[in-house]
Amino acid sequence: MVFTLAFYSLRVNTNGFGFVLVLFGALNLAWFAPNSALWLKNIFSFSISNFIIAMIFLMQGWKLKPNRLFEVFADGFSLWVIQLIILAGPISFVLGGWALGLLDAQLLEPLLFLACLPTTISSCVVFTRAAGGDGDYALGHATLSNLIAPFFVPVAWFFLIRPNGTDGIAVGNALLQVIPDLLLLVALPCWLGWALRRKFSQKSYFILDWIARNVPLGGIAILAYLSLGLVVLELGVDKCIVEIKFLLLPVSILFISVAILSWFLSGWIRRDRGGRMATFFCLSQKSLAMGIPLVHLLVGIDEPLLYVWLFPIIIFHFIQLLAGAFLIRIFR
Repeated sequence: MVFTLAFYSLRVNTNGFGFVLVLFGALNLAWFAPNSALWLKNIFSFSISNFIIAMIFLMQGWKLKPNRLFEVFADGFSLWVIQLIILAGPISFVLGGWALGLLDAQLLEPLLFLACLPTTISSCVVFTRAAGGDGDYALGHATLSNLIAPFFVPVAWFFLIRPNGTDGIAVGNALLQVIPDLLLLVALPCWLGWALRRKFSQKSYFILDWIARNVPLGGIAILAYLSLGLVVLELGVDKCIVEIKFLLLPVSILFISVAILSWFLSGWIRRDRGGRMATFFCLSQKSLAMGIPLVHLLVGIDEPLLYVWLFPIIIFHFIQLLAGAFLIRIFR
């Protein structure tokens, strides 16, 4: 079912979504040849996932453009309101559904994790521009959201998603254990990438920018491939299909709820059409590109229940691509 969603998302909007093609191929390889994921993991005993996470954030640092952030900071009201709603809106829907008994208790933690993720960067900007919106404004807010996420999500993990600790470890001790990984695999590579960009001449930017755009896509596809491959080996194809079918309805309802809220609030935050389009797509999307590395960082690739965290992110990603491709035809 994940692959069907990917196929249709490619058909309705291929422009700017080479990542979907790469991800589609990686997931198919994991689905039909899961033993290859185990083989790759065993070869790189030094933890290939940690290396890929570090490379992803190194490239994120290289792509960081402070001038885009300064443009967003110029409007203090919309800055904090948009960043707050990106997180608070989906979190409120998940907690509200659980409190009212509409959400299965076993879905509370994985959907809270999904709700805590930042907005996308690539598809958010592409959809905004395709709908005639302010792409630069969308880029600024999406960049800021993705800078906040590596620090907000681990805190939310220990104090909101899993407040009782993990595997018998107290919350404080568990948080202290993840801080070194957060600094070494996220903060340091991100700063290093930003610093390296200042050392190179602008003539080399074309090639290096291409590398910075595409290396993270390959890394995320590899992480998804490793994750799904090990999950398929652990559960079997039939069990995976059952889990995906079980998640499809609640994840779809979450997306629809967030999209409706985003549409009304975007009109309140920005009255101009270009700003409203940018705000809508910033508020209504969640980043698979940030979600999968953070799952590996917080859960670990050897976690038997890795699929619990992985599947909602993948399903939400393809739903938002399908919906975005449909909505830009209406907004034009």
